[in-house]
Amino acid sequence: MTDDVKSKAPPSAIAQPVKLGSKMNKFHQQVTEGAKLEQQLKNAPPSGTTFADMSTVVIFPDCSGSMADGVEGKGYGTGESRESHNKAYFCRQAVNTFVDNCFAGATKVGLASFPELVVLEPTADLASVKRSAEQIEPTGSTPMHEPLEFVIDEWPLTHGIVISDGSPDDKALVLAVAKRYRERGVKVDAVHIGADTGGEELMKALAETTGGIYIKFTDVKAFAESFKFLTPKFRLQLTTSKNPVALLGAAEVKL
Repeated sequence: MTDDVKSKAPPSAIAQPVKLGSKMNKFHQQVTEGAKLEQQLKNAPPSGTTFADMSTVVIFPDCSGSMADGVEGKGYGTGESRESHNKAYFCRQAVNTFVDNCFAGATKVGLASFPELVVLEPTADLASVKRSAEQIEPTGSTPMHEPLEFVIDEWPLTHGIVISDGSPDDKALVLAVAKRYRERGVKVDAVHIGADTGGEELMKALAETTGGIYIKFTDVKAFAESFKFLTPKFRLQLTTSKNPVALLGAAEVKL
């Protein structure tokens, strides 16, 4: 990047996500390293709160082509097309629900979607997470392992959440990286959405390997509304519920 290009960049550019291809590359690493100092300054928690006190959650949204499939159901708005409420739409809504129910100043949230990666390093600026979520769009295949590998290598985190509607490109690689999360003591919740059953067993294995929660939603609107229960604020209510399926409006829950 030339000095001329840098001078034209808006002041808020560093808080915006960077879209990359599905393959990790040197540019990806340069962006991460180049942003490190400024991110640390921008993401500083309020006075009296240390980084050690904060929950750091990374959400991994599936942006494969099947996320463009329309979702039918009640309450999606009159006169709106089926395509206007596809799974990608509700995935964006779920991220917004999550952010709106986080403890402000005590939770950092990042995004690493797949396959066309939307990368946002975990930040306490939750408004920037919502802006980044607007760029989640369906495209390509399902290389789920790639962002999982990148994040465990590059970012400190306390928790991960994977959202998917199908099977990953390489199940073995997903399970291999799941073991790395377990070794680091990082739990990963796995949320499978839609009517398709492909990938359910892999998502269950991902959650079980890392000690996370598995949830299956066939009602994708319920998924967007209930995603708040995976925040640090509401998680205890979910894990202590006598009927978590009813609480979430889910088809299946494995705590």
